[in-house]
Amino acid sequence: MNPFFLRIMREPWAINPEVAQDYVDALAKLIEGKLVFEGDPAKYAPTIMQGAYPKGIKPRASMANSGSGRGRSGSVSLIPITTPLMKYDQECGPRGMLSIANYIKAADANTSIDGIILYLDSPGGTVAGTKVLGEVIRNVQKPIFAFVSDMAASGAYWLASQCDQIVAENGNAQVGSIGVMLSFKDVQPALEQQGVKFHNIVSSLSEDKNRLTDEVRNGEYDNTRTTVLDPLAQGFIDTVKSTRGSKITDETIFKGRMEFAPGALTVGLIDKIASLDETVSMVLAYDKKPIQTPNNPKSKMNKYPLMLAALGLTEIEADQDGYAALSEEQMAKVEGALVAANAATQKATDDLAAATAASETLTATIAAKDGEIAQLKSEKEAILKGKATESATLVVEKEVDAVVVNPDLAAVKSMTSSERHAYLKAKGY
Repeated sequence: MNPFFLRIMREPWAINPEVAQDYVDALAKLIEGKLVFEGDPAKYAPTIMQGAYPKGIKPRASMANSGSGRGRSGSVSLIPITTPLMKYDQECGPRGMLSIANYIKAADANTSIDGIILYLDSPGGTVAGTKVLGEVIRNVQKPIFAFVSDMAASGAYWLASQCDQIVAENGNAQVGSIGVMLSFKDVQPALEQQGVKFHNIVSSLSEDKNRLTDEVRNGEYDNTRTTVLDPLAQGFIDTVKSTRGSKITDETIFKGRMEFAPGALTVGLIDKIASLDETVSMVLAYDKKPIQTPNNPKSKMNKYPLMLAALGLTEIEADQDGYAALSEEQMAKVEGALVAANAATQKATDDLAAATAASETLTATIAAKDGEIAQLKSEKEAILKGKATESATLVVEKEVDAVVVNPDLAAVKSMTSSERHAYLKAKGY
């Protein structure tokens, strides 16, 4: 079976859906064997545009790996990306993303080239190959701009977002369609009508093999959506945010819609609307900071232990200016930690208020009990005082009676209390 057909049928695509529908007729002809591939690979090869450095801008030193030579020519490599994107070179001529990556690397290493422009007019393409090419673009040492002629949709915008700047040629240029889709065309029924019989035998040890394909054939899409497409789409979104997150002002743009250039400029999908010649001048004037290399490593930052603990890390990389980038997943972890901390703080505040109220109630209860105790003490002292007075009176009365009966007993007054008590007892008093 034609390998081009297999790539169309089996791989997830980051492509504008309206454009994808335009290929239905071609796909039908491909199935019937009536589609003939013709193309001129040379027209997809890079070309050189000459520009003059803007007034006051000196030619920059070459950033080639060798470090030799200086970029003085004003030469800019123009690399066309004007077809649906596929990982490998296509039978009809266009270069695959791996070949485009090699074009970019060669231009970056060429000391006579001062910058690179990706000339984009593409609806996107397969997810396979996009991440690899995007990383090559992101790591280019020289200024690299994306110039959108008519369209940079889906996978094509993924590539554009990794450039230093994105320029649209005019107001009719469209960008966006940030998302992933899978278009599955089941040709088995058509072939069965032609007498073809399919026999799929799966090993008893391989029960998950072809499960997703069988589910899709049966109209069950949820598993494919959540396990295949959603992770790819999230990776797409994270990639765009990693380079243009500070510029994009409308988060709904990540839901997959397209924007014409004026709207795209407003929401931060592009940086400017300008001609190709103006873009060449912008590339030559662009002051690009050197990218970190193994000889210029990123520093390790570990002075924010609470944040690092929330991320489950002991340190994080920071660039030479002290900036550290967090992925959306990492920011979500920090947000979760802050929410949990706020909840814990609120609970502690509520617990303290409850404890304070309980303490005030207890203090009031203790004060009331202290009053009751003081009253009881007072009453006790009064009772004891009354009893002591009564006892003393009784003793004196008995002593007086004794004196009256027997005046000689007046001497008892000189006795001690114990002597007096014994004497009176002996006398029957």
